[in-house]
Amino acid sequence: MKKILLLILSSISLSAFAVDTYNNGQLIIPSVQVGANTYTNVVVTLGSVVSIGTGQPNGFIDTYNLANGQLTIPSVIVGSTSYTNVVITIGSVISTGAFYNTIQNNATAATSAVVVVGM
Repeated sequence: MKKILLLILSSISLSAFAVDTYNNGQLIIPSVQVGANTYTNVVVTLGSVVSIGTGQPNGFIDTYNLANGQLTIPSVIVGSTSYTNVVITIGSVISTGAFYNTIQNNATAATSAVVVVGM
């Protein structure tokens, strides 16, 4: 019984943790927090790598800092290699999915990719 419960809990925690992927010059972000908004299915190009951390991911979703223009990524897969706690700048936004405003509790379609990076 304990093994079954552990397996179920592991499955739940893995599904709640979305990993970014970098492929063909594009970073695919399942979810990113920008201020009070959470954007989903965001695709960007890489500006520059600020830092690459180590250890377990710090957080569950990406966060974009409007003040310094940096994106903090808890976990990203590049080819067959996983990296954790990566900080980058964004080159350009290719596309966004929907966004969810955590203050207004309202999901809607993102109208402009510019909002994501504050440019």
